[in-house]
Amino acid sequence: MLKKIRKTMTLLIALCIFASACTGLAHGADKYDLYPITGNNLLAGKTVFIDAGHGKGNGNGAAGYMEHEGNLTQALLLKANLERCGATVIMTRPTEKDVASYARMSIVNKYALEKIRDKYYDDLDNTDSTSKRKSIRETIDDLTRLINILQRIIDDPDQSKDYYTYRNGTISNTLKQVFEYENCDIVRDNMLFISIHANAYGDSAYGSVSGTETYYMGNSTTTYYKNYSFVADSRSFAGYLLDEILASGDFKDRGVKTENFFMIRELNIPAALAEVAFFTNASDRAKLMDEYYQKRIAAGMTYAVMKHFDAYVDPFKIDEPVYGKGDVNKDGEITNIDLLIVAGYVVKLSDSIDLKYADMDDDGEVTNTDVIRIARAIVHLED
Repeated sequence: MLKKIRKTMTLLIALCIFASACTGLAHGADKYDLYPITGNNLLAGKTVFIDAGHGKGNGNGAAGYMEHEGNLTQALLLKANLERCGATVIMTRPTEKDVASYARMSIVNKYALEKIRDKYYDDLDNTDSTSKRKSIRETIDDLTRLINILQRIIDDPDQSKDYYTYRNGTISNTLKQVFEYENCDIVRDNMLFISIHANAYGDSAYGSVSGTETYYMGNSTTTYYKNYSFVADSRSFAGYLLDEILASGDFKDRGVKTENFFMIRELNIPAALAEVAFFTNASDRAKLMDEYYQKRIAAGMTYAVMKHFDAYVDPFKIDEPVYGKGDVNKDGEITNIDLLIVAGYVVKLSDSIDLKYADMDDDGEVTNTDVIRIARAIVHLED
């Protein structure tokens, strides 16, 4: 009898440890609580550009929230998730330090042109035709010229006025050439851009406007450029992004919109801009500042990226053959999340579990004993 009491007490202590360590438990665990996301290769070969907007000195904020900090936090959480899925992630602003707008866009466009140039180098190695080799070399030289221009802008954003900005509502010839090169399958199939922001409207103490909205660039949005190549792709990604942020953060739905925003205008890559929530609204702002919601939103954005690349798999069904007992969610380590899953099964809050990973004592069932052994593993009382 005493043994049973001790086991029950241990289970209760383990659950209390988890409850105190995991903000948001009361909300109910779902796929958005899986952070970091289960390691996999679903996005291998894909490149995602993450833009966290303006850096320190921007001044946007309210009631203890600073947008440049919040955007970067959200961007870094998303970066970690995407890299666990095998993606290459390029940050336009990896720290709090401000990076000029044209420099940020040059980082994206330069990377895209470099990957396109790599394809031409491969073509050069695989052809014996003299005329074709000459043509390919000319294309490589032209791409190199544009790449060098973009690098100069990254090094000195003031040079953007000569190559990048549009005058009288028309695109510069240099950027038009960049856009024309980006109109290719290498970009369509393998690259995606997301710009993360927080919105503002009205007084921070009384702002009633709230919710999430996402944006994409359409060819009818501006007279600046009329031949954006991936409008449909951008529109669908903006929709995925909206749906996943809404589901992960329980925000008001403000819809998918088109707009002539700089960060989705100065590239010809599938792209969307997310205004995650209003920092001028108290309820939205509380979520933007809450680590629980930040991680949920990062999970949602990750699923949106997966859906864009047609690589989405239910995260509870991702199964890599490299995990051991106790790592029930198969993320490469034994944590409180594993404890929650097993404890939930034991007290019948969930009705399915993988015995292969949860049956710690190999007795053919999952019981309090397995919960206790996972809890002990977490605090390093046993291997």
